[in-house]
Amino acid sequence: MKSKAKIFIACGENLLFSIKRSPGKPWKDRKLELLGGGIDTDEAPFQGLIRELVEEEMSGTLARRASRKIDRVRRVFVGDEPHFIYDMTITPQEIDDIRMDAVESYGYVLLHQSEISDDPIRFTPKTLQIFRALGLIEA
Repeated sequence: MKSKAKIFIACGENLLFSIKRSPGKPWKDRKLELLGGGIDTDEAPFQGLIRELVEEEMSGTLARRASRKIDRVRRVFVGDEPHFIYDMTITPQEIDDIRMDAVESYGYVLLHQSEISDDPIRFTPKTLQIFRALGLIEA
């Protein structure tokens, strides 16, 4: 069982999602997911989140912002895996600076919060499980 750290990044009424690059895994490739990932055994959840943000976003904008201002953290279980879900707000100027790592992502999209849905064509399975665990969509 490996813990995960993920983050909801809000810009106004919109949420930022990575377009997952995973060509060998069609259930994930080109689908939207929250940024973040696995927490290494020697890391605290917040340290794992910052490391993942550094790996996924090349300009350092998201990691710098998260280091200064996390709005909230929640702990939920997805299956038997604990997930630490962070919330952060960024500005439109910070959005302009974001450069996703081409190895991990095809880029990013901003979706209005009302567009969170139980849509397996749009979102990765893990992201949908997180939505359910948080009560954002029906279980």
